[in-house]
Amino acid sequence: MNASLSRRNDFSRRNKVGLVIATVLAIIDLALYGADLEVFLTSTLMGVVTIVAVILLWRRGSRAALRGVAASRIVSGAVAIPVFFDGSGPGLVVFAALFVVGTVVAVGLSMARQPEAAVARPRV
Repeated sequence: MNASLSRRNDFSRRNKVGLVIATVLAIIDLALYGADLEVFLTSTLMGVVTIVAVILLWRRGSRAALRGVAASRIVSGAVAIPVFFDGSGPGLVVFAALFVVGTVVAVGLSMARQPEAAVARPRV
């Protein structure tokens, strides 16, 4: 099997949906400006890393870029977890829950392997 995804056509529908969700979450990361400074800087950095990695993945088919998308989304999702424990309002908790679920879905779909083609075996 190839060490890289050679063409854009090598992405399955699941992979494409996962990358679109990851990109939307990255844009949300870039729009978070009311948070603490550490959360703001981490979210902004992870949003930029995700967008750059998605572009590299889409254009070059790099497996390293795919891992970059996954890693940046996982870190970004982890940044949202403290909201569940610091007494934030219910609206923020719901937003964080949707963000974490979206992160899990994006990583799962973008990293999904394509099913192997069934090989017809001759009957003996």
